[in-house]
Amino acid sequence: MSGLNETTALAGLATAGALFTVHATTLVFVPKSATAVRLGAAAAIAGLASLLCNLLFEVTTRPSSRSAFGTLIILAGVSSAEELLISRIDAGDLSDGKGHPQTGTGTLLWRALCMAFSVRRVGTRWEIPYVKRHAPQSRGRFLLSRLAKWGVAYLILDLAGNAPPPEMRLVAREKGTLLHLGQLTSEDVAFRLGASFGFWLSSFLVNILLWEGGAFVTVLSGFCSPEDWAQLNGPLSAIYTVRGFWGTFWHQCLRKSITAWGDFISDRVLRLRRGTLASRYTRIFLAFSVSGTMHILGDRAFGIPYREVGSLTFFCLQALGIMLEDGVQAATRGWGIPGPVRRVAGYIWVVGFIWWSTPVWFYPLAGVGDTSGIVPFSLVRWATGGAKLTA
Repeated sequence: MSGLNETTALAGLATAGALFTVHATTLVFVPKSATAVRLGAAAAIAGLASLLCNLLFEVTTRPSSRSAFGTLIILAGVSSAEELLISRIDAGDLSDGKGHPQTGTGTLLWRALCMAFSVRRVGTRWEIPYVKRHAPQSRGRFLLSRLAKWGVAYLILDLAGNAPPPEMRLVAREKGTLLHLGQLTSEDVAFRLGASFGFWLSSFLVNILLWEGGAFVTVLSGFCSPEDWAQLNGPLSAIYTVRGFWGTFWHQCLRKSITAWGDFISDRVLRLRRGTLASRYTRIFLAFSVSGTMHILGDRAFGIPYREVGSLTFFCLQALGIMLEDGVQAATRGWGIPGPVRRVAGYIWVVGFIWWSTPVWFYPLAGVGDTSGIVPFSLVRWATGGAKLTA
């Protein structure tokens, strides 16, 4: 397996173990009022996450693996910091209820460890909104359905990873313009639409791959039950607004981690009164800014120079899109436009907005020219006689 160093991999596992140990023990043994100690724990987790990213880059040379798993490590660090410093979860929150000290230390540590992996806080009082649960089903049926979804996502991503890369002239920096759209040729416009769709389909399938794989392994091992794994995405019908795309349809794995920091800065630092437009849109902008900053590190792991990274710009544009559509909806509320017409117009708006904003993030990624594929082992190459382990 090229680029794999077993000693480095073991060091990575030890570092990950240390990260989750610091997280769990701090939640259980450090009271929420001990801010200085929790800040120290958060700093230690940040250092361990940074070390883990560096070890990851030594284990694999594949840009897609570095970016995907690097982003997951960053998410773990940000989520942990939110639990320690914003939600301030402690042993009392993890017990069977206030005034129930009989909850054992081992049980508390186990629950704290589970919190580290439950980014959407499913089944807890911190659960994010719009989580859709699976219909009750047996463990065997759950495992089969997860494996089937994982397999379909894997095959599609394998095919996509073996497709010819785009011509570099089509993903040049000037082709991702946000302002000079009149300079784009018909070929640029058509490619931009197809490339944006392909980028989001691939992102959706990568998320499915990671989510369903995690569900299968943890339920098979007994670490989790099927009830612990809610559906990853909301209904596709919600994407007639940019807000619906991000707030209902998309995976929501970052939601608690990023909105909590936006709320904290708006409420506690800037002291903006809730219910005002200033508070609402400041919190939205800050949440997308945090998300964009997290994705910058993933883009850097992919091999993009800082000056060409477009993820922060892209995510800030999403906040702008929500502000614009909120304004249009408010201005046209009394026009008597039928609901179905509004929805059709909304779907067209979202497609156009994604077409406009995606290239600023995607084109630099495509410009790297990575040909190592998306999945670690290519069944397509194996079937065609060119088996190659690309991890």
